[in-house]
Amino acid sequence: MINVSNIEELYSAVNNAANVGETIGMAPGTYVLTANAPGGAARPNGGRLDLQKNMSLIGNVGDRDAVKIDSSQLPIASLRVPFSPPVTSPNRTSPIRLGRGKNTVEWLTVIGNPLAVAGIGTDLGDTTPAKIRVAHVVSGGSLRGLDVRNSGSAMAGRILEAEIEDNDFSSAGPQPDDPPREALRLMNFIGATAAEIHAKMSGNLLHGSLYGCLLENNKTNSGIISARSNGDIFENNTSSGCWIAGAFASANAPAGLFSGSSSTFGAHGCKFQNNSEHGILAEGAEVRGITDVLFDNKAFVNLFGCTAANNAQGDFKAYGARAIPPVGIAGTNNVVTIERHGVSTQIVVDATDSELPEPAHTNRVIVIS
Repeated sequence: MINVSNIEELYSAVNNAANVGETIGMAPGTYVLTANAPGGAARPNGGRLDLQKNMSLIGNVGDRDAVKIDSSQLPIASLRVPFSPPVTSPNRTSPIRLGRGKNTVEWLTVIGNPLAVAGIGTDLGDTTPAKIRVAHVVSGGSLRGLDVRNSGSAMAGRILEAEIEDNDFSSAGPQPDDPPREALRLMNFIGATAAEIHAKMSGNLLHGSLYGCLLENNKTNSGIISARSNGDIFENNTSSGCWIAGAFASANAPAGLFSGSSSTFGAHGCKFQNNSEHGILAEGAEVRGITDVLFDNKAFVNLFGCTAANNAQGDFKAYGARAIPPVGIAGTNNVVTIERHGVSTQIVVDATDSELPEPAHTNRVIVIS
C-alpha cells in the first residue's frame, strides 16, 4: 500500500506510471482537487483522479466521513473529455474515474461538483473487460452519485462488472439549466454496441435525486444491463425510486433504428418509499421527440420480498413502450415482464402497452404474481 496524507502526495501516487496495480491509502483529512498545482502548472488530467489499471483508492476503514475528496473547485474544462464516435463533442465526466482493469474506491466521502456527470464514473478504458467496486462511500453534489457507464464505440462490446455496497448516493440540488439526475446510473450509451453491465448492489441508500437509480440502454443496439439489488433503499426522489428501461432514444439520436437491448432488475428485500411519483417505473422502450425507432427491446423486473409505501402516484408503473409527447409510437415488440414473489400487498402494477397503442399491440406488459 502507498500511504498519502495530503493532496500533493495523492496526485503523485495516482499519476505515477510506476503505480499500476497499487492500493493508495489515504490518511484522514480533506483533499481538495484543483486544476493547477500551487505553482500554477496544470495538473495531469485536469486535476481529476483517473485511476490507473488495477489501482485502488481506500480511505479510513470503518469511518467513511474521515476522508473527504472535494471536487467542487474543478472548472468545467476539467470535467469534459473527448468522446468516441458517433459523438464528436466533449463528453461530461467525473472527478474520480474508474474502468481500467479492476478498480476499487472504498471508505470515503466525495464532495461533488454540479458540473460533473457524477462524483465517481467508469468511463475510463476500452473494449477490455473491467471490474469496479465502490463501497462504504458517500457521494453527492454532482449530477449523480455514481455513474456506471459504457460510452461510445471505444467501449463497444465491453463487459463491465460492478460491485456497489453500503453507499449513500444522491444528486446535486437543482441548477438553473441542469436539474439533478439519478443517484445511481447504469447505462450503455450511444455507440457502445453489444456492451454489457452486470451489477451487484447491496445495502445502499439512493435518495435525493430525480430517480434513485436508472438502468437504460441509450441510443445503442444489443446492450445488456443486469442488476441484483439486495436490501437497497430507494426513497425521497422527485420522480421514481427506480427507472428500468430496455431502451431509450431521443431527438438527438443518430439516424437509424435501435433494437435488441435488455435491462434486468432483480430486487430482494428492497424498499421503494416516499417518492414523488412511483416506487418503480418500468418500460420496454421510451422515445422523446422522435417516433418509431425502438424495436425488440426488453425489460425484466423481479421482486422478492420487497415493500413499497407512500409513493405519490402509485407503487409501480409499467409501459410496454412510451413516446413523449404521445404523438406516435416508440416502435414495436418492446416488452416488460414483471414477476412478484412475496412482495408487499401495497405493490400494485399499473400497466399499459403504450400511451398511444400501436395497432398490432406488440408492445406489451406481462405481470406474473
